[in-house]
Parts: sequence; structure tokens; C-alpha cells
Amino acid sequence: MTGKKVFLNCKQPPKYCYFRKGRWVYIHYKNGEKTKEIPLRDGRKLLREDANCSTIHSLVESFFNSPSDTVQFLLERYLKSQYARNLSVSTLKGYGYYSNTILNMPMKNGKCFGDMPFDLVTPGIITRYLDKRISQGVSTVANREIELLSAAYNWSIARDYAKFNPCTGVRHLKEKPRKKYISDYEYNNLLKFSVGKPLYFAAEITYLCRARGVEAWNISLSNIDDSKGLFIERTKGSLPEWTTWTPRLRALIDDALKLRQQTIDSIKRSGRVYKPTDHLLLTKWGKPYTKNARDSAWQSIYKKLVESGIASMEKDKRFSFHDIKAKGVSDHALHESGHKTESAKARYLRKTKEVEATR
Repeated sequence: MTGKKVFLNCKQPPKYCYFRKGRWVYIHYKNGEKTKEIPLRDGRKLLREDANCSTIHSLVESFFNSPSDTVQFLLERYLKSQYARNLSVSTLKGYGYYSNTILNMPMKNGKCFGDMPFDLVTPGIITRYLDKRISQGVSTVANREIELLSAAYNWSIARDYAKFNPCTGVRHLKEKPRKKYISDYEYNNLLKFSVGKPLYFAAEITYLCRARGVEAWNISLSNIDDSKGLFIERTKGSLPEWTTWTPRLRALIDDALKLRQQTIDSIKRSGRVYKPTDHLLLTKWGKPYTKNARDSAWQSIYKKLVESGIASMEKDKRFSFHDIKAKGVSDHALHESGHKTESAKARYLRKTKEVEATR
């Protein structure tokens, strides 16, 4: 006695894809041998005889693009998670760069690190990964790569993907701390070259409030309180704080408010549309500064400093916008930085201590 004949909607399924026992399945082979039979699902629903070819092909292609047991799968799921989407744009951009390096790192077997089953990665493999990065002359970036990988493992363990984190206990590469202290001569000339421009105000807010660059550029009107001072909502887990008014800070913010209003008035006079924003520092178009715009403004000023013989492009002598915070922390009477730990603060102390003799 024969069973009921089934009429399939998909007449040309992908290779190794078959209709068995009332549902579509994909047969996974390794080294020519069958390893497992995977029922195809659209969400939780099994694909039956009415499933169309495009759905079946799309599901099978996803197996080839990122097998569900690889490091690539792990990183992709983590970077697409709601947790990762809550991170800052700059952090996610960095993670994308680190992820690409990790996934494409060649291994001795001719494959890439991203192709390796994530449950087979051991602390020894992570250590050898770091050893390879040392041979390539990289240390700081390599540490960030392992931190990303570790975060992905921790996230996946909580969701029953991975069983353990192979990065745990692996000693990071020693990073050479930044030592550059921006001298008063260098900083005063930086202000001289940028006076009246938004970068001038961003630099001074960074210095006076010991803020990160992005915190200074993104100061809003709501951060300004006439009685208290300037509120800094610190990023990366540092403690927020009010920087109380000093004559220098008060004059700086007053001038920044005047420049802001001049920019808005200029836009309106030209007939261009101004879309209101709460940001203190605006471009000539009345918009907040993007990272590219901030970087461009800094590079333009620094180039002038180099051409004038004030700054240098040499590795140990050049300085970045972020080094302005280190100068602010180093010059502050109490070395306040907003960091929760002394070890984190220590990275921003660039001045050599001057200590009195015992007697």
C-alpha cells in the first residue's frame, strides 16, 4: 500500500536538501560523511511541502555563510544583539574593525580563525593568537581584539551558545603607556591657532573639565547651570561630575554661547533652514560635529602647529586631542579625572612628580 503523494511547491531545492518525513531537511556532510540532518525552520515553524524555493535556498545559504558553531557565528550574533546596539557608534565602529581582523586571521591549516568552531578554542589558542600579533608588531590593538572576543563569549554563555570563555585567564600583552605631556607652550599656541573656532572651545572644555573629546564636543545647553557650573556626563563608566565655575570657564562658555547664536543668526540670514539642536558647539550648517568633522578640524590645526615648528609628527613627540585631557588631569590640583580607580587615573598623569625631601 503506497502513501499519499505529496506535491512540493519547490521543484529545485539546493544541494543536499531533501523533503523527508513531511518536512524539508538539510544533510550536513564533513569529509564526505554525513554528520547531521538539520530540519529547516522559518522561525519555529518547520518548512513543509508548501514552502517556496526562495525561503529554502535562503536558509541553506545561511549555513554556508556562517555555520552556527563557528567563531564567526559567535561574533556576528553578538554584534547584532541588542546589547551591542546600545554601545556608542565609535565603539561599534572599532568592534567592526577588530572583528574583521579576528575572523580573517589565517591559521596553519589554511583556514581563517573565524572558521574555527567556537567550542574548540582554548586558552592556548588565544595565547598563540596574541603571540602572532606580537610578531606583527601589534599589542594594544591585539588586546582590544581579545577583549571583544571575550565579551562575545560571555554574552553567548549567558544565552547557552558557548560553554566556556577561553579568553579568561589569558594574560594581555603589555601596552606601552602614553607619556606625552602637552607643554604650556604647545597648548597656548594650539589655542592661539584655533581662537574663535569651535575647536578652541572644545579644547578648553576638555582641558578645564578633564573631559574626553567626545564629551566636550557634545556639551549641550542643558549641561550649563548658571549657579553650579558645567555638567560632564562622562562616558566609558567614569563618574559624572559638575565642574564649578572659575572666571576662565565662565568666560569660555559665555563666548561659546555668543558664537553659537552668531552661527544660528548667519544661517537664518542666508535663508537656509535651521533645525534646532541643544548642542553648544555647531558647524556652520547649524549641526552637531560628527566624528569625521571633529577629526578634520583637529588635523587642520595640528598641521599648522607642525608647519610652525611648534608641534612634531615624531611618534614620541606628537600629541592627539585626547592628550589634552591628560594635560588637564596632570595640571589639576587634585588630579581629578572622573575615573573610578586609581589605576585608570594613573594613565592620565603625565607630569613627573615634584616631592619635598624627607627633612
